[in-house]
Amino acid sequence: MLDVHIAAILEALSNWPEATITGGQLNKLIQGAAPNLDIRAMVGMPTGSGALAAFVLRHLSDDLEQIGYQGKDVLYSIQGREASKLPDGAASQIWRTFVSPSSSKHLVLKQSIPLLLARDAPANGDEAEIEIRKADLDEHDAIRRAFADTLPPVAATALERSGAADADFNKWIATLRRAVPGSVRDWGEFRRQKLAELFRSRIMDIGLSPAIQSAVLGQLTAAERGAYSAYAKATKLPRRASSSAGAKDTFARARRLVHAAVDLMTLDELRTIRLPLGVVLDADRD
Repeated sequence: MLDVHIAAILEALSNWPEATITGGQLNKLIQGAAPNLDIRAMVGMPTGSGALAAFVLRHLSDDLEQIGYQGKDVLYSIQGREASKLPDGAASQIWRTFVSPSSSKHLVLKQSIPLLLARDAPANGDEAEIEIRKADLDEHDAIRRAFADTLPPVAATALERSGAADADFNKWIATLRRAVPGSVRDWGEFRRQKLAELFRSRIMDIGLSPAIQSAVLGQLTAAERGAYSAYAKATKLPRRASSSAGAKDTFARARRLVHAAVDLMTLDELRTIRLPLGVVLDADRD
């Protein structure tokens, strides 16, 4: 009887319009194709989660492969289908996995499709799958140091003096905010660019054929874009200010930067500042 159910499920899968299917979609497909099949009874799991995954592993592993997640739902690829891209949720997980050294996920390139995947299992060790090394802590620290080199000398010195370059990320960001107010957004853009360059270099160093490399780099771009799409939607461009308002904003920002820099300077550095005498006398009256 099980063979009849499996045949009905495979027939329904053959008519599925996409190259991938989520666990929720697969569950509905099975209910429609084999309504009398008790998946929990077949895998000996009367309660709890994981019954569908266990059923797929035992009875549908030649036809379905878990390739990641779409949101919190398991995502499977249907064997024999060419999935040139993943759904946005699964694609963004590729980027998040690459930039997270502590992630338990593995980045795997399946050359036969070709497709980048973020999944629990590592590459299987043959030529069909290649493990992509994630950005490690040393590389993240190198990006921080490179960004510090782009800052004004006083701010860069403050970061170095505080020891934040080798500190945890939260301390580094806090020091950056104090050293150069408003620079955190610049840091985010710099970090994104450098991580994308690092990811691209990982792919290009493999030595893939031009066609596969082009396809995978396209997936990388989609993964990066998907991961930042929520941020982009939440960020609205400010209205263009009038010339007088713009001048006031520039002046106010310049004053904030000077105040922040002075707060970080040593006495010897303060002695080197040249100030108009009138400004000093006016300040002394306050």
